[in-house]
Amino acid sequence: MDAINKNKNERRETPREDTDYIGGVEIGRAKRLVIKIGSSLLISDGKLNIDWVESLIADIETLRSQGKEVIIVSSGAVALGRVTLELGTGSLTLEESQAAAGAGQITLSHGWQSCWRHEILRPHKSSSQSMIPNNAAVT
Repeated sequence: MDAINKNKNERRETPREDTDYIGGVEIGRAKRLVIKIGSSLLISDGKLNIDWVESLIADIETLRSQGKEVIIVSSGAVALGRVTLELGTGSLTLEESQAAAGAGQITLSHGWQSCWRHEILRPHKSSSQSMIPNNAAVT
């Protein structure tokens, strides 16, 4: 699984019989997987990295065919919004970050929606937005 294995260095030498493996990565007997995707993987040259996302979708199709529920959590709204609002690459004020997140979220959400054309994902797809400040306590 190309997209899921990117940046993954550890692999189990001896596969266990009581667990599932995807591309050599142990995922256990989990029924639900949450995949967090950072901006550096998702965004390339100020645009959604469609080739990488397509690879991820293929990985998700494999997981879904094995009965796994997959939840995607992605960054990228601020990075995309910087381009839309022409904010450059320097530090942003709080207000600029909020504006970039709002503008970029539209592009990000449209990008995800355009990728859900795969038949196995269609009944299970959904895109939504949640903005959580860095200092928020999540329990």
